[in-house]
Parts: sequence; C-alpha cells; structure tokens
Amino acid sequence: MRPDRIKYFYSVVKDTAADLAKNPVSEDELQRAVAPMRQLLMRAGTGNAFWMNQMEGATHDPRYVQAMQSMAQDMLTVTPTDIQALAAKYLLPGKSWSAVVLPEGVAAQ
Repeated sequence: MRPDRIKYFYSVVKDTAADLAKNPVSEDELQRAVAPMRQLLMRAGTGNAFWMNQMEGATHDPRYVQAMQSMAQDMLTVTPTDIQALAAKYLLPGKSWSAVVLPEGVAAQ
C-alpha cells in the first residue's frame, strides 16, 4: 500500500468494523463470502492431502477431529446475525491495534 493511503486504509477498516457490529451484512454479501468457501471445501475435501493437513495434530488433541467433523457446517451455515454478534463482541473500538512498517525515511500520511 502506498504510504499516503495508510490513514485512509485504517479509517475504512475502523468504519467497516463499526458497521459490522451495528448492522447485519446482507444475504448477498454473505453468499459472496460463503460460496467460494463451499466450492473450496467441495474440491479440496475429495483429496487426502487436504484431510491430512487439517488433521495434523489430531493424535495429540482430539479436538482436531471434533472441529473437522463440524467444519463445513460451521462455515456454511453462518448467518448475518452471527457475523454481527461476533463483530460486536470482538471488533471493539479502542481495543484494536495496528502496525505500519515503512522503508527508512518514508512517513505515513
């Protein structure tokens, strides 16, 4: 990102977080996010490599198996109200932090 757009970027992020906490996303917005995940899960779920990667650590922690059993349902049945509630819980004003790394001699604007 260009240094002259950093403050603008963070203002958009903060406004978006506040809007998510205040208003539920539309069904169209939700489906635009969920549809690619549905396709990914359908394609990736047919291969062993996907499951081996997801289950890494399951021999030490049975919660991995439990998480995988409900992963698709958890991801694909989320509602606008769910997203709004999570945003209200976790995207709190004054609780976030940000970091900006710039080349030496360049200032954020």
